[in-house]
Amino acid sequence: EHSKGVASALSRERASMFARSETLFALRQSTMRDSCSALGSAMMQRSRDADQKARTNSRKQLSHSACESTKLRERMRRAELELTDTIRKMKKLEEERRCAWTEVVTGEQRNHNDMIPSEVRDVFASFDRNGDGALCVRELRGALRELAVSASSS
Repeated sequence: EHSKGVASALSRERASMFARSETLFALRQSTMRDSCSALGSAMMQRSRDADQKARTNSRKQLSHSACESTKLRERMRRAELELTDTIRKMKKLEEERRCAWTEVVTGEQRNHNDMIPSEVRDVFASFDRNGDGALCVRELRGALRELAVSASSS
């Protein structure tokens, strides 16, 4: 009987401790949420203040008398025109280079037959059995067999 009473008291004590720990846990979570929220709000406010300060400094600098000077505006306009002119010249130079390269390639294609030695043309003609100006696998195979036979007999 005494042991039943002790067990019952222990059970009630455990239940009470469990309830207190749940309450403490909920309180901690709530406190942490509130702290995080307050910290986040403070950080956002600080960021807004820093942005506002930067904008104010920029406005002060832009409203400075040197920035309003017509000489400065004129220099800026000239610099912009020079930059635009330089870009235009670079594009033109690039176009000229491309055209020159195209001319070189086209010229090489035009003079391609003149650059091939007559011996190479004769060998190609002997390989090209059907005379279509292209070598197929069968024509190459036949030509290489003939070369192998003539090389072994020499």
